[in-house]
Amino acid sequence: VPVCTWQRHGDLAAGGQGAPITPLADWVLYRSSDPRIVLNLGGFANITLLPEASASVDRIHGSDVCPCNQWLDRLAQRRLDSAFDPDGAAAARGTIDARCATAMADALQSRRVPGMAMGQQDLHLDVLTPLEALSPDDAAATLTDAIGRLIAAATASADAGTITLAGGGVHHGPLCAAIERHTGRSTAILPDAPWREGAALAVLALLELDGVPPTLSQVTSRSTHGPLPGSAWMRPIQSP
Repeated sequence: VPVCTWQRHGDLAAGGQGAPITPLADWVLYRSSDPRIVLNLGGFANITLLPEASASVDRIHGSDVCPCNQWLDRLAQRRLDSAFDPDGAAAARGTIDARCATAMADALQSRRVPGMAMGQQDLHLDVLTPLEALSPDDAAATLTDAIGRLIAAATASADAGTITLAGGGVHHGPLCAAIERHTGRSTAILPDAPWREGAALAVLALLELDGVPPTLSQVTSRSTHGPLPGSAWMRPIQSP
């Protein structure tokens, strides 16, 4: 079986950021007759904005939005004595401090460089300091609300009416509710949400084997056109 690897590194070598990496695969897998928003609720939340199926791939856009499960899990470990908040149970019990949630969302927005991919250096854990004054459950609810506000700001100009969700955060009910509340859009979980990332990388590998770059220049800001310097491996055929 041929194996493609170093796909992010190929984009970096071409002057890009290496992320988000899935928008072109999202186009292959999920485009429809109407525009769609694919929102991944992973360690960081990131979005793919898909135009209608008849549009050019040049109109596909994507970006990182904010820390998501990274923030929620840090809070759970610090305040809930748990690796994470299963199904958002603590957040569901808590009461949102709207002023605190707004302040945290504004604080992160002021530090974000538009269009830049996010990494560990962008967690900005000091933004979460105001949560220390709240009870553990209220802190979980308030942080969830702040993430919903950040996602709303990132999707405000999108044409799609429904946000399609993927990633581990789809199991966090209060988070999904916060996204609907602040975006004013309904949400729907991808039927193949648990496998979306693996499927996307497989699609990108197939494209790369056909000489199609796996990333989009308008998403990662890479400069090179054509195949990128990734790697494809194939096990040698054994002689009988």
